[in-house]
Amino acid sequence: MEYHLQISHLLLKFLLQTKEGEIIIPLGPCSTLSFYLPEEASFFFHHFISASISIGDAQEEYDRVRNAPARGDLRDRMYARLNPSHRVAFQEYRRFGIVLPFGAVNTHFNSPNLSLFSPDGKWLQTDYADPLEGWE
Repeated sequence: MEYHLQISHLLLKFLLQTKEGEIIIPLGPCSTLSFYLPEEASFFFHHFISASISIGDAQEEYDRVRNAPARGDLRDRMYARLNPSHRVAFQEYRRFGIVLPFGAVNTHFNSPNLSLFSPDGKWLQTDYADPLEGWE
């Protein structure tokens, strides 16, 4: 929740600088950065700072995509290529979607990252998305 509040504060501050889609950011005494923020982008930024998805709903949607029974063979083949210690760490990642070293304290990661969910609550990544490989 702390991270969500920090991100929300920064995004809200950024969005409040918008005047009819235009953003002007002072870079110093003699220069500014200005650009146009499309309405669609503003919509997604507002989605990121909303409380539109509960933790339970987010976990349920994440599980629906990441642990679909029809994709079990793919998961088994993926795990077969990993060292035993990496299997344990990757399984922990697949359970919660938190990218931390295995065994690290994760109690303060108690709010869903809304940038990974569509505005209607659907998980945006595939079931085989891997943080070590990166993602779009």
